[in-house]
Amino acid sequence: MSENFWDKFLDIFTKSEYFYFVLVLTVAIFIVRFFNMFSKYDSIMNASLVFLIVLIAFRLLIKSYKKHRDKKFMEFLDNERQRLVDDPLCWSILIKLYSNNGDPVQLHVYNQKVQQLEQYWMISRTTNSIFAWPSAMNDPIFPYVLQPVAEDYIIKKLNSQ
Repeated sequence: MSENFWDKFLDIFTKSEYFYFVLVLTVAIFIVRFFNMFSKYDSIMNASLVFLIVLIAFRLLIKSYKKHRDKKFMEFLDNERQRLVDDPLCWSILIKLYSNNGDPVQLHVYNQKVQQLEQYWMISRTTNSIFAWPSAMNDPIFPYVLQPVAEDYIIKKLNSQ
């Protein structure tokens, strides 16, 4: 029991899985305040109602900001992936992987284009074990496979040609 009461209490207002609880609590306080049921607790109810409304507004603002940020990131990611598909060296790597029908292809891990394709989630390494002699440790070769998003880009480019 490492968390104390106040940590758990604040989790109710900050974690997203408690959002509906906060919403129901706000509606309940609003209904009680609207019908003036507990008039001697008006100041406490007003303060808690304002607090919960501000909390809901803050959560909705953060959600819309994250949605906008994710949309911008996806646009950036799409542009970078398209740039990689248009690059002749990346295209040759992608075609080699595509023509291998889902089987892994041995690629040099320190190749810049391989690293960029891996960075933008177009290819992925199938293992972290190095299958090389000690003399080849400076430039190891790993098996890579094509990701489904890269297949979509390849099919789209092949259909447009």
